[in-house]
Amino acid sequence: MKKNAVKQNYINERDFSQAIVEHNNRVIAWENLSEEERTKIQKPRISNYIGECFIKLVDNIARKSNFSQYYWIDEGKAHSLELCIRYLHNYNPDATFSLEDCIEKYGQKRGEEKFRVRQTRIKNKDDIKTAGAFSYFTMYVINGFLQVLKREEEERIAKYRQMYELYTEMEYPDEIEIDDGVVISYNMFDNILDYINEYEESLKQKEIEKQNKKLEKILEAKGIEIYFGEEYV
Repeated sequence: MKKNAVKQNYINERDFSQAIVEHNNRVIAWENLSEEERTKIQKPRISNYIGECFIKLVDNIARKSNFSQYYWIDEGKAHSLELCIRYLHNYNPDATFSLEDCIEKYGQKRGEEKFRVRQTRIKNKDDIKTAGAFSYFTMYVINGFLQVLKREEEERIAKYRQMYELYTEMEYPDEIEIDDGVVISYNMFDNILDYINEYEESLKQKEIEKQNKKLEKILEAKGIEIYFGEEYV
């Protein structure tokens, strides 16, 4: 990426975080008004600066090789931007740097280490109020792209299943003509079946890994003796 492009897409984390904190404080103040007062005063809108930072953040992630080659990139950018705006009010610097939250998310040992690393980046307690927004919303942006990727993959698999069902119903012909006159040979259907099987196997593997991570967190947080009972240790 050229230096000019880097400069144009640079986000000052301290200014960005402070702007969001101030915006959320204004929204909270508005929500604390009486119902009659709220009808007279417009709910605080997101500033142009925050919106520009969200767009820069989304554009920067979209340029990563993980996502840039996909044809649905614009849909991913739109969805990620929507998530940032939808959950803007959830940003809480105190919770972002809470030891308890880190332990709950990562387990006892890893959570303490994560918290220690985060604290070393902060000079004093006042800085906590103006730090962390970049990482916080980067998480939403990446999740936005991954959600669109998952949806596109599910739609592709559904289409492949329909094609393969048609292929079997026609008793495995040498070729089939589908939409817009496209002809698919039997060799391609072998590849489609392999793709479907690999996808289903990957889902099973991800579920196993998910359950294993849950178990690891429980063991780290509660101790193996508490989880299984001392007689099993």
